[in-house]
Amino acid sequence: MERILKAVTLWLGLAAGVAGSAETPFHDLRVTLDPDRASLSAEDRITLPAPVTKLQFALHGELRIDSVDGDLRLEQGEIDPYDRRIYQIQGDQPFREVGLRYGGQLSHGVTTLSEGYAGGRYASRGYVAPEGVFLSGGSGWYPDLDGARVTFRLKVDLPEGWSAISQGDSIIANTWKELIPQEEIYLVAGPFTLYEERAGEIRNQAWLRNPDKALADRYLQAAREYLQLYEELIGDYPYAKFALVENHWQSGYGMPSFTLLGSRVIRLPFIPHTSYPHEVLHNWWGNGVYIDASQGNWAEGLTSYLADHLLAERAGRGVDYRRDALQRYADFVRDEEEYPLRMFRGNHGEVSQAIGYGKAMMLFHMLRGRHGDEVFFQAIRDFYQNYLHQAANWSDLRRAMEKATGRNLEAEFSQWIDRVGAPELAVEGRLDADDGVFVVSGRIRQVQSGTPYRLHVPIAILFGEEEAPHVEWLYMAEAERGFRFSVKHPPVGLIVDPEFDLFRRLDPGEMPLSFSKLFGAANPRILLPAEAAPDRLTAYRELAQRWASSGSLEVSLDSEYGQLPLDRPLWVFGRENRFAEHLLADRDGVGQDDGYAAIAMLEGQIAGFVSARAEDLASVGRKLPHYGKYGRLRFATGSVENTLKERGPTGKSALALSFD
Repeated sequence: MERILKAVTLWLGLAAGVAGSAETPFHDLRVTLDPDRASLSAEDRITLPAPVTKLQFALHGELRIDSVDGDLRLEQGEIDPYDRRIYQIQGDQPFREVGLRYGGQLSHGVTTLSEGYAGGRYASRGYVAPEGVFLSGGSGWYPDLDGARVTFRLKVDLPEGWSAISQGDSIIANTWKELIPQEEIYLVAGPFTLYEERAGEIRNQAWLRNPDKALADRYLQAAREYLQLYEELIGDYPYAKFALVENHWQSGYGMPSFTLLGSRVIRLPFIPHTSYPHEVLHNWWGNGVYIDASQGNWAEGLTSYLADHLLAERAGRGVDYRRDALQRYADFVRDEEEYPLRMFRGNHGEVSQAIGYGKAMMLFHMLRGRHGDEVFFQAIRDFYQNYLHQAANWSDLRRAMEKATGRNLEAEFSQWIDRVGAPELAVEGRLDADDGVFVVSGRIRQVQSGTPYRLHVPIAILFGEEEAPHVEWLYMAEAERGFRFSVKHPPVGLIVDPEFDLFRRLDPGEMPLSFSKLFGAANPRILLPAEAAPDRLTAYRELAQRWASSGSLEVSLDSEYGQLPLDRPLWVFGRENRFAEHLLADRDGVGQDDGYAAIAMLEGQIAGFVSARAEDLASVGRKLPHYGKYGRLRFATGSVENTLKERGPTGKSALALSFD
């Protein structure tokens, strides 16, 4: 109730003219959208924290300023790298308020960002179009005062049947207000149906482009569950609402108080309990505590750890989740592409995900494992309370952990944040018996180049199926460290880091054979089936060309080779391919019309197989990178729904020793 009363009081104060805080510019915006003409017109009355005689701002270059209130003079400058024109307003006397009227067409379009043919995502800075409206601060749709945080009230005039969504809360239809300082103002609009409930004091919403109560209920229930979880784990939810907003193109954006997800994405049955909690949690990390981008983006790693990993851990899949993260790093991050975690700013494809999400996630896991749940979560809660609605960086996180642990963690943080690469481990050991006591001894070596890492290495001593392993932790800050453990029962072997608790380069024997290994390989070749029917060959060629357009691939016909070329990583397309038999055996039992994909090692070279009907192949090709951790897949004819997903086999790890 206190939160609701505060929000209403702020709203009434705003209506009475108490605009914004003493330190934050306030925008009072009235916007009219004309989607058919891809245009907008706007009035913005800006209230500044203090009087000035000169004000500089940026506005999209295609938007023309029609007028400026009063006796103020407007000077027009150059276009910046973001397609925004720089303006300056000057007055003979200090002024604290300025009113602008402007309008025009605005469309940055939707582009595909990718790092290699396996990845890719859609993105846009903003557009106004008949299908819908998406405007971020980066689009330049409102005056940007040199990146200053803002508070605002936004009233939107729309075509009949359309609704507008932004940050904050809405008491009047299509009017939004937010008095918590924001890094930018978002405006999303379209023909939405609103579903709403209360989750405690929070407005829990779903905005769908077509009525679908069952779908809305799934997301409302999921949000209710995760809002409660994270309030208990971290602290109070920082905004008045949380809303799922359906986008007509496939996006995965998390804004303060709402998330914008693609229409296909939200209909996948697993999303409410996989990707969706990640977007909910971003309101604590990134949209609650802001990111000081000058020192890198810590929020994606912490969100991944407390959403994706935490839920996998609770379902008994934490080990698999960590191994998959380490395998993505091994498969996609080549030496020439790697950069320090502190340089990570955002998701641009596989390499950035492996570093900014995976490596950072493992750092938080190592901190929690080293210092314990109580200390770790106390540090996280303190960090949230101290930096809510402020920008924070890796150093601030480190200091929060140091306060909770009572230890200096500067060297521990620096080796993961400022250094490229990862530790690589090797082990040797033996078993001896001495008067009824069994002694396991040996040495662990760090074999990567450069300075040794400071590591806490878990070593599991195995006793067979009937007895649980005995785990010892070995601290090492040097290139090589010996160990000697005594146990009462005869062990059968040992494994170093059996549950993947360390960020490190995996041994090849620890990694299941998977599609990500081929997607991350350098310069693969694609072999097309020359004898395929024309429509199928055309479909295979289009998929190959799409992959080749964003990666370094060579496309050839199978007829160009007398034997299977295994001089480089290889894709074999089509059951008609003369080399298909090497990857598609009778035991697979796959119907001719099913979409099918498999991965194999042929004479030491990674090779993959893809086949589908001509009309299904494009969909199979789009889906395949999202199943990168698997080694065998099947997709139903027509619907292209996944009906089989199997992990590939693993080899023998050099970090596992057997005692005869």
